[in-house]
Formats: sequence, structure tokens, C-alpha cells
Amino acid sequence: MPYVIQKNSLNKSMGMLTTDYARKGWSIIMEGPVVTIDVSKGICHYQPYVSNGHPMRKPKVLHDTIEGFETLNKLIEDMKVKYETAYVPVVFEATGIYHRCLQKFLEDRQMPYYIISPLMSASYRKTMPNSNKTDDLDCAHIAKAYYGEINLLPYEKSSTHFKKLKELNRYYESELNHLRTRKNTFRKYLDIVYPRLDKCFRGRASLYDEVPMEVLKKYPHPTLLLKHKETTIIKVIEKRTNHNTRIYRRYSA
Repeated sequence: MPYVIQKNSLNKSMGMLTTDYARKGWSIIMEGPVVTIDVSKGICHYQPYVSNGHPMRKPKVLHDTIEGFETLNKLIEDMKVKYETAYVPVVFEATGIYHRCLQKFLEDRQMPYYIISPLMSASYRKTMPNSNKTDDLDCAHIAKAYYGEINLLPYEKSSTHFKKLKELNRYYESELNHLRTRKNTFRKYLDIVYPRLDKCFRGRASLYDEVPMEVLKKYPHPTLLLKHKETTIIKVIEKRTNHNTRIYRRYSA
């Protein structure tokens, strides 16, 4: 399989190029200098890397302020000059609201950056001899994930419509999980009060169909149901649901 190697001589359009190559089925291996950042609340640790396994220096503290971010910007500019490249991205883990300040700074300066998931970083951390999670080692774990992951694409800001759809999808999934829980609880208690009620209806009728639910509303206990004739039950349900008798005889056991 062909590979696309990220060369130092490429400019800021590299992000678009890698996305195009990935869509064409090519594999992308990351090379060249990068700055890894371990983001936490109020303070970060950052470490520049020349290549895979070759850091420029030890991690340093990066304060979550304008002055601190300007230090990061100066470091990147110095790396561009020193290594004769126009592309020095920043890579960090997704940490919810804590990485928003850093992300906003990078977007305002139009600086390329990658956001990796904590699970991806953790999977690479387990492959290293010292797998303890510390501030000094987290930058190394992030660098390992950056250089080792294939087809890692730069972060692209989502459109407003996509964000709204994403929020609605999360809301839908949440409500769907609640509905599943309620249905399981409902069936558990129903099996106690109405044992094998689902076998009382012919065909593919579901307990949540109109007819079974109407039976439960009108006759919440089997003893109440057994006190009435079949024709009486059918007439009551027909009156409430506006269906004819023929349809309800099909549902009736």
C-alpha cells in the first residue's frame, strides 16, 4: 500500500492534503517536528519533538494565559527557522472544556493542530516500559500516538449545522436509553401482574400496539378481564380506538 509521508517542506495546506489523501485510501505517516501538549485545568505541560523518539528538551510548564500561549507561539516560530520548515503542528488530548482556551488561541493564529482521544493516548502509553501517567511522561505518550497513528488528520472546525445535529443526536441517544430502561422495567412488572400477556395476541402484535395497551388501560388486572365476555371486551376497545370488530377479533386470543 502506498504511503504519504508528511515532509517538512510542505506548508500549512498540508492539513488539506492529508485529508484528500486519506479519502483516496492512502495511508499517512506523521514525520517532522511537532509540539505536544498535556492539557489540564489552568496549567499545561508542553514538549517539542524533532522526530519520533527525539525530543528537543524536557517538558516545561505552559500557563493557560495569553503570555503562556505567546511562549508557545515563539517556540513554534523558532522551530520553523531552526529546522527549515513551514509546518510545525500542535497535538494534544481532548480534555473537554480545559483545552478550549488553547484551541481558541491556535485557531485565531491559524496554526495547525491535532486533537487525539485520551483512549488513543492511553493505548500507546501501555506499550511503553514506564506506563505511569505523569505530567512529564504524558507529552511523550502523546508524541508516540502522533507519530505512530496512521491516517491521523488535523482538526477541522465543524459547521454550525453539524454541531446542532450532533447535539440532537446525543439528546436522541439519551432519550432512547431512557426509553429502553422504562420498557425493561415495564415488562418486568407486567410479567408479574399479567404473565405471558404477549402470547395472548395473534400475529406480530406488539405489547406497545394500540390494542394491547388499550386492554391494559381498561383491565389493569387479569381478574378484571376474566369477568367480561369476549364480545364485551371487543366493543369496549372498539369504542375507544374507533376500530371495527373484525380487526379486534384478529388480535383476540
